[in-house]
Amino acid sequence: MNTDIIDYISCRLREKLGDDNVAFSMVSNGSLINSEIIKKMNSKWNIRKIQITLDGTEQEYGRRKKYANSNNYFQTVIKNIIQMADNGIYTSVRLNYDANNLQDILSLIEYLNSFLPRTKYLSVYAYHLYGNSKVQTLDITKQDCWFAVQNALVNAGFLTPLKAFALHQRTTQCSACAVDGFVISPNGELYKCTMAMDDNNAKFGDIWGGITNYSAIEQWCNPSLEERCFKCEFLPICQGGCRASAFSFNYTSETCFVQKEWVDDLLRERVNYLKNASPR
Repeated sequence: MNTDIIDYISCRLREKLGDDNVAFSMVSNGSLINSEIIKKMNSKWNIRKIQITLDGTEQEYGRRKKYANSNNYFQTVIKNIIQMADNGIYTSVRLNYDANNLQDILSLIEYLNSFLPRTKYLSVYAYHLYGNSKVQTLDITKQDCWFAVQNALVNAGFLTPLKAFALHQRTTQCSACAVDGFVISPNGELYKCTMAMDDNNAKFGDIWGGITNYSAIEQWCNPSLEERCFKCEFLPICQGGCRASAFSFNYTSETCFVQKEWVDDLLRERVNYLKNASPR
């Protein structure tokens, strides 16, 4: 973790905005966090929220993360998650899953249920990974995966049924489309989306020189949608879907929100939970 860059970003943005109370959020694998960094998060960086990603239990986590020094930081990350939550930093744990690690993610949910404290500063949710390939290795549908994981999170108490099986109207297409939304890479480069950080053409500047490629920003913030979107009854829910899918560069094969394919079953599950819920 390059703490010098984080120091620079925090101080410069507060200086430019003239506000020492500016809050920040961070995405990390959590492996390099320690007590000293957590102190900085609170006292110097004003980190209000951090997202930590987990890809399975210890063995699967190590296989997927493939750290350069060959270490497996799984237990370290679990301890860091607990420590950050204990220090009042809202910690969102994202479980990355697909058809190939589904069973391991279900085991991970059981593990986290035993070890993680229940506090307002800690939450756990799951996200179905997708890439630039539509090939699925195992003979299991995305629908089966999604329902299995959501039900496991409900049974563990990490999600309520109403939150696990909900559809929300969105006001924007994607956070990458926001004019004032930026992704800062570990070396200080500026992008609109984490999925585009391997594409040099998607870089529009850095934290030292500012914005230098305005055409890249205009492409990402273009509000126009495909014609098919305006004919879709789910437009209020997805607002056009993932912005990265609109580019010719193979960022992703996904466009619409993943639950579109089984929205009827999602709503049916929600109704069943409501019917079986104890009256107040």
